[in-house]
Amino acid sequence: MNPPDDRHRELLAKRRQLQARRERDACRATVAHELAALDAAGTPYALIWPEQLRERWLGRRFPWDIGRIRWAAVPGSERIPWQDPTARDAACLATLTALWPAPDEALTLVWGNALKPGLRLRADAVRQHLRELLDADFDAWLSSETGDWLLECYHEGEIAYGRLPG
Repeated sequence: MNPPDDRHRELLAKRRQLQARRERDACRATVAHELAALDAAGTPYALIWPEQLRERWLGRRFPWDIGRIRWAAVPGSERIPWQDPTARDAACLATLTALWPAPDEALTLVWGNALKPGLRLRADAVRQHLRELLDADFDAWLSSETGDWLLECYHEGEIAYGRLPG
């Protein structure tokens, strides 16, 4: 192999790294406001990049329909209507209380916009920053990292939740 070929490969690798960094920066910018609020409060979190979300997407565990979970196929699932953000937040908090994750339990938050990163953060942080997190996008899903439940905040005025059968 001659040296120009090696240099060419090296430059291509650097280009791919730069492109990946730009894509991640753009992705992070889509939730900059929410991350700034978490950072200001000293709340720990981890970003889950879109390609990682696709690998572990919650719809693989729950039956998926166009744009949302097919709740009719989840035995024992519940739906709570809401009309405004205050009612939405109250319904979401009540649902989280019913699902009862421990305050330090890791939850995954996924927004409806596939270009946004997801977040991994503690249940108490979700409760503390709930409005900011739900206001970040039309739809959001919360799931336990270790449990079998999923909570969906759907933009047409419904909180739905359920557990995997079995």
